[in-house]
Amino acid sequence: MIFQKVLLKSLREGLNNTAIIDANTSYTYQEVLEKANMITHQLLESKTANGTYVGIVVDNRAHFIISMIGIMNAGCVFVPIDDTLPVSRLKEMAKQLELNHLISSNSDLFEGLDINHVFGLNTIFEASNQTPVTYPNYDENDSIYVYFTSGSTGIPKGVVGKNKSLTQFVQWEIEEFDIDTTFKVSQFISPYFDAFLRDVFVPLVAGATLVIPPNEDDFFTPSKMIDWIDDNEISLIHCVPSVFRVFSDKGIIKADMFSSLQYVLMSGEKIVPAELTFWYETFKDSITLVNLYGTTETTMIRSFYRILPSDTKKARMPIGQPINDTELLILNKEMKKNALLIPGDLYIVSNYMTKGYLNRPDLTAEKF
Repeated sequence: MIFQKVLLKSLREGLNNTAIIDANTSYTYQEVLEKANMITHQLLESKTANGTYVGIVVDNRAHFIISMIGIMNAGCVFVPIDDTLPVSRLKEMAKQLELNHLISSNSDLFEGLDINHVFGLNTIFEASNQTPVTYPNYDENDSIYVYFTSGSTGIPKGVVGKNKSLTQFVQWEIEEFDIDTTFKVSQFISPYFDAFLRDVFVPLVAGATLVIPPNEDDFFTPSKMIDWIDDNEISLIHCVPSVFRVFSDKGIIKADMFSSLQYVLMSGEKIVPAELTFWYETFKDSITLVNLYGTTETTMIRSFYRILPSDTKKARMPIGQPINDTELLILNKEMKKNALLIPGDLYIVSNYMTKGYLNRPDLTAEKF
C-alpha cells in the first residue's frame, strides 16, 4: 500500500471528526486536508519535481504536521529542521540535502544559504485559491522523509525513509493495539526525531484524535502532565521511559487517575524493571505498558514486548518479538546463528527498512 493513499482515505472519511487538538484550536479531518492541499497546490504550481527535499521550519505544531502532509502529497520528501541548532550544523544539513525548497513561518532563517524557494506558510494559508488538487503518481518505493541523526560522532547523517515501510509500520501498530476512531493520542515526541511519525500518523490513519500538549516550559512536570492526560482523556501515549517517569511519579499517582488511558508505548531508552513496581501496585494490569525496540534505520520499531507486572523482578526488560514481516537474528562473528543463550550481535531482517543514509552509499552498504 502507498502511504499517501492510505492517509488520504482516512482524511476524506473523517470529514467533521476531530483530527488534531492544539491548545484552544482544533482541526477536523476535512480542515487538515484542505490546509494540506493548499501546500500541495503551491508546490505543484511551482513545478516542484517529485522527490524534491522540502525543509519544514514551522513553530506551530499542528501547522508543522499539516506541512508534512502537504509536502508528501505533492510527491516531495519532507525534512523536519530544528531552527535552534547551531548555524554551522544547519548549513551542513542544507548542503547534504542540496536544499532548495523550504516551508517556513520564519522566511529569514536561511538567509545566505542560497535557498531559492522559501514558501511562507501564512501566505499559503491566506491565499484564496481553492483549486482542486490533482495529485501526482506515487510509488511504494518513493522516498518520503529525511531525519538526521544526532551527529554526536561527527557529521550528522540523514536517514531516508521509504513510503511502503512507513505504511507497514503504521498499519501494524493500529492493528496490534486495536486503535480506532475513539482513541485520543498524545503528542509528546519532538518533531525532530523519527518517532514523531508514530505520534502523528498512527492516530490520523486510524481516524482517531491527536492531542498536542501546551507549549509551556514547565509542562513536563508530574502534576501538569497527569492533569493534562486526564483532562484530555488520553487513550494512548508514545514516550521515552524518562518521560514516563515524570507522569508515573509514585509521590503523586493514585488509582483513580488515568481512567481513559489504555496503552503507554515506550522506546528510545532502556526501561528499568524495578522502577515499574509502584505503577503496577497502583494500576495492576488495567493499563498496558509496552517496550518497543528499533532504530531510525529500520523504520522506527521492529520488535515489541507487552510488559507484565511480574517483569518488575527481572534484571532487564525483554525487547520481545518482532513485528509483522520482521525477523530478529543473533549471529556470531562468522554470521552464523548462535545457539540459545549464547551472546552475539543482533541483526534485524525486514523488507521494510529505510532506504539508507543520504548521499552515503558506502555506509548504507556497510550497515544494511
